[in-house]
Amino acid sequence: MKLTQILTLALSLTVILTSQIETSTAQSCGPPSNVSFNFISPPQVDIMDRESARWSIDAGIRFGFTGDWCPIAEDVSFEDENGNAIPAVLYFSVQTQLVDNGPIPPQTALLKPLMTLEPSTDYTLVLSPPNPALATYADYTLQFRTARAGLEVDYESFEGISKVEIDGDLCMGEGLFISDPENLDCIVPSFLQLRATFKPLAHHEVAYRVYRVSSVPDDEDADLELIDEVERPLAFLPGVSAERAQRSVDVSFPVLYAPFPREECYKVVAIDEWGRERAGHDVETCVTLGKPSACADAQFPEANPFENTPPIEALVCENLGINGASANTPIPAVEDESNMNMEQEETEDNTAGSDDSGCDQQANPQNILSLLLLLGAIMLGRRQYNII
Repeated sequence: MKLTQILTLALSLTVILTSQIETSTAQSCGPPSNVSFNFISPPQVDIMDRESARWSIDAGIRFGFTGDWCPIAEDVSFEDENGNAIPAVLYFSVQTQLVDNGPIPPQTALLKPLMTLEPSTDYTLVLSPPNPALATYADYTLQFRTARAGLEVDYESFEGISKVEIDGDLCMGEGLFISDPENLDCIVPSFLQLRATFKPLAHHEVAYRVYRVSSVPDDEDADLELIDEVERPLAFLPGVSAERAQRSVDVSFPVLYAPFPREECYKVVAIDEWGRERAGHDVETCVTLGKPSACADAQFPEANPFENTPPIEALVCENLGINGASANTPIPAVEDESNMNMEQEETEDNTAGSDDSGCDQQANPQNILSLLLLLGAIMLGRRQYNII
């Protein structure tokens, strides 16, 4: 082999190895490409299990996932126990990522049937992403049984967020990720892990979203550039069982370590079966974040202005209609749905006593009395005629 050929081969191998290293680095830093499911609601519990949720006939199914995937119709199968396809719409939403290259908030989806499901009936949902991270995610299957009635929730009883704080003891190495300055291939800014606490409603079908309402300097004399008064959704929690709702729940999420001191305010809203935010908007609680005090076993970094990355608004999938449903099906306003229910009740009341022949089956007391008087007059007339 000639020297020029050897040099050419060596150069080609160098390019291949370099590209593989760059690809490996890119895959290990940033959002994952393969799909993983974070949750599904109702939970994956055997239908015959006592802990299995009986899902309301008018509620939707929620699931969260990470990875490079926007479902198409062929990726989603939704059928009843007889194999009948159920028309439904997938509505997508996504949380804001505050930490570049940090924890990835899942994209959430609401599968809402366009019809009221049959009571006490089994249904099967199968999600089939083309690029699953694990074999169990290849045909991610949920089987559930419906309840006998629809969802009735007193949203006014939702008390909203009760407190927000650092998630753990900083002196014990909890609640704080410190950036590694030597990891130049994937720089992750230092971030704090916060925890929002609230009391959920006793309905598995109700979900919750955590918002950061604002993040502003806490010291008037401090020269801080961070002013963020835009409401940003940071975390999502599916509903919990009635038993679990007897006590408060916590939701954790990351925020940037610096700058400080600053005050951040939060709220938790309750979300109904259509994905509409129904309660919790008027309740906020705040936390002051400053440089942690030194501990015996821990030292905390100074604020690094280069780590103050702006919020990352992730791309969200477009709505998807399956089994003949239109992706453009609008979500009804709460007022419109209330009017529809009232009209339906009035229609049921008006038609309750009628059959197909148009005969009124409801007996009116006044009509019965008039009929009796008429019959009495006829009988009296007959008696008078016989006497004559």
